[in-house]
Amino acid sequence: MKKAIESITHLQTDDSNGISAKQIYKKKKKKKGSFSIVPTEKIVLKMIKISQSSLKCYTKRHKKSNQKKRDGWLLDLGPNLGACQLNTIKNIVRLKLK
Repeated sequence: MKKAIESITHLQTDDSNGISAKQIYKKKKKKKGSFSIVPTEKIVLKMIKISQSSLKCYTKRHKKSNQKKRDGWLLDLGPNLGACQLNTIKNIVRLKLK
């Protein structure tokens, strides 16, 4: 397709004299941002995903500890944090830098 063409739309008439539009082609927009910082962006996004999984892990253990005993989350704070921290460290080690 030519660079000047942004989109191609096909118009048809329906049985009830209505018009329906079907888009056949749409020009893709370029992603804005510097090419040199793309690897850094990917690493940051992976670290955020790891942080989210760590928070999910702790929240799950927190709720389980609270259901077991009264103020159970406080009693199990150390083991819960340690287990989730170990899980986070394993994920960071698996993280590929490129």
